[in-house]
Amino acid sequence: MKKFNIILLTSTLVHLSLFAQTHTKIIDMHIHSYTESEFEGKEPDQDYYGNKGSKNAESHRLETFAAFEKFNIVKAMVSGNPESVENWVTKDSNQRIIRGILMYTPDDYDMDSVKFEQMVKDNKIEVFGETAPYYGGTTLSDSIWQPYLQICEKYDIPVAVHMGGEILVEHILGHQKQD
Repeated sequence: MKKFNIILLTSTLVHLSLFAQTHTKIIDMHIHSYTESEFEGKEPDQDYYGNKGSKNAESHRLETFAAFEKFNIVKAMVSGNPESVENWVTKDSNQRIIRGILMYTPDDYDMDSVKFEQMVKDNKIEVFGETAPYYGGTTLSDSIWQPYLQICEKYDIPVAVHMGGEILVEHILGHQKQD
């Protein structure tokens, strides 16, 4: 009888797991898009396990869209330069993409607060992020970011901030990471 209960329990857990995987809807809030120029002259990066990344922007997009299907990702906040994000939106027949913008400095992409506000009004920016100001040597507390944050507050735009990184760790700890 114990063996039957264990088999029944295992079978039930497997079915519940499969049911959850097919019915769980995921919103991914950290996806990056790229243009072909960002891949030029570079070898694909490798992850910790030695798996190579995408060879170009289009294969990256296709692989990411396939992952959306595989893992039932129904919405995804995509950040990158405005051109790459719009490319993804135009190829997104399922309307999954939440438009973000990747910014290290307030003048990335020849941006200023007027252009930024117009992009918000035109729904070209739905999330202000991913922002990574420390890579540009600033913080969001610096006055140069305030016009953007005021626009976000005015239009109820969420702000996504990259909080870590080797540069920040080195600054805080006062030394370089050991390999």
